[in-house]
Amino acid sequence: MTTQKTLLILAALGLASTATAQQTRLSSSIYLVPQAQTDVVIPFRPTDEGIKLPVRWGMDVAWNNEQNMRKGINFIGKNNLSIARSSFQMNQQLVGDTALTTSQMQTLRDRTNTINLISSDVDIVLNADQGDGSTNFIIPYYSSNNVANPTHWARLIDASVAWMQKNYPKHKIVAVSPFNEPDYTPWNEGTKANFKEIARQLKEDYPRFKDIAITAGNTLNNDGAADWYNAVKPYVTWGNTHQLAGGFNTFADFWKQVTDEGNVGYADELHNVGEAMIAANYGMTIGIWWGFDSRARGEFCQISNHGSQLAYGEDRAHWTAASVYRNNDTQDLRAFIGGSERQANNSSYLFVSPDEDVYFDTQGPTRAFRMEYPGGTGYQNGQTNAERVYNVYRGEDVPPVEIAAGRYKLINYASRMTIVGNTSSGSELTPKRYSQFSDVPPLAQWDVAPASSRIGGDYSFFTFTNAQNKMHMNVLNNSTQPFAHIIAYNAGNASNEQWSVEYAGKGYYYLRNRESGLYLSLHNESATYFVQKTLASSAVDRKLQMWRFIPADAPVENVAPA
Repeated sequence: MTTQKTLLILAALGLASTATAQQTRLSSSIYLVPQAQTDVVIPFRPTDEGIKLPVRWGMDVAWNNEQNMRKGINFIGKNNLSIARSSFQMNQQLVGDTALTTSQMQTLRDRTNTINLISSDVDIVLNADQGDGSTNFIIPYYSSNNVANPTHWARLIDASVAWMQKNYPKHKIVAVSPFNEPDYTPWNEGTKANFKEIARQLKEDYPRFKDIAITAGNTLNNDGAADWYNAVKPYVTWGNTHQLAGGFNTFADFWKQVTDEGNVGYADELHNVGEAMIAANYGMTIGIWWGFDSRARGEFCQISNHGSQLAYGEDRAHWTAASVYRNNDTQDLRAFIGGSERQANNSSYLFVSPDEDVYFDTQGPTRAFRMEYPGGTGYQNGQTNAERVYNVYRGEDVPPVEIAAGRYKLINYASRMTIVGNTSSGSELTPKRYSQFSDVPPLAQWDVAPASSRIGGDYSFFTFTNAQNKMHMNVLNNSTQPFAHIIAYNAGNASNEQWSVEYAGKGYYYLRNRESGLYLSLHNESATYFVQKTLASSAVDRKLQMWRFIPADAPVENVAPA
């Protein structure tokens, strides 16, 4: 009852953060301004015990894209990835009705090589590569007019698993998904009865499947997930659905059903951090990302496995959700917001910290923070697949000022040098030390602005535009590898020109690239160029990655703060 009263008082007062750059940080009481009506209010206390909802996270190679894999690894971390999804192919007849063709083997090899970027022994699930449902992907030998040949289909799966076990014995095949999105009839896979018969044959006629799980329903539309899952009982032990269509209620209810029956909640094609938050809240324990878009997803994977959910809220009518998590090892806090990739509508959330002041990214001190989620107006209409993560800070060392839209000089902690642009497109940015404000030209100043919430996908980033020539801080060739150089270029604020601003302490910040997941850095204190690196493990090396934002009209400081 006390919590409810506190919440009502705070919501009524409408505490909000309106600090601007270079203001002295005072008590949150100076931010008492009315709030607009909010759809969902989420109270949280940083010191609460919370709920542990660990998830086994993985990456997909059914869409075999090395860039996606490297982005996922860089943002999630190899230590948080323990499973991957690969695929078998129905595009060629088995040799002698028992063996894979050379092409089918090569495709499995190519996909496994991409998985090996995580590790050579990560667990694998094999699913059906139905492609567009045409005979380029599924020949009549396996299926025709949405009626499958269960015998041929089961033999293909067995042959694919056998080949993997022989050629990649360190990779354990832990499950198979005989059909992928079978509810979508253009994919031309088969009926519920076909699905069950394939599963029966695998479990009863092929000894190698004794300890390999069958996943179902594997549907495109989560409204049909329970039907396709139930139809494969008693052989199914992993319940799976995608969220490319369907209602919020059936999505949540499906995970609850699977969990209540003692089976595994498995989502093998996640598209948004909101989808992952909701599924994890209701019972998903294995999640695999289809493609990958950066920081919100990576932070959620890390903190869900090393911490506790402190608060969760959802707006079912608008197909969105939000949450607060704490990393129990570091005590770091994160707030997330996301929704359906194709069905979300505009939504708003008010995060309330009743007991203490906090900062959302650099905004605060505050005890209430309002987030607006940018949705669309209908199915695949105006949708941007938006998602966002906020660092939530508390304690003594908090961001000294809000990094608001404005013009700044960016000073490195270790070298005291400023980032200088280049007048030649495609040429490297350079470091230079200035002793007088009057010496700092526009080429060494940057117009910094939060990325539009409708930029597409994760909008947890800032854009950096040179004050003189309007070129951006660009990672050369969209590289996801350490030591790639940073150049002056204008790709229209593409993902390799977007950078998150994460507080590093003592008034300095890390800049992390959206495309690569790596951090802006000097190679060393005497370097004449900038690169991207993984976050350094030593405090000394991290100073090469720490940046201070000095408003353009302020004098340069060449003495580090105490």
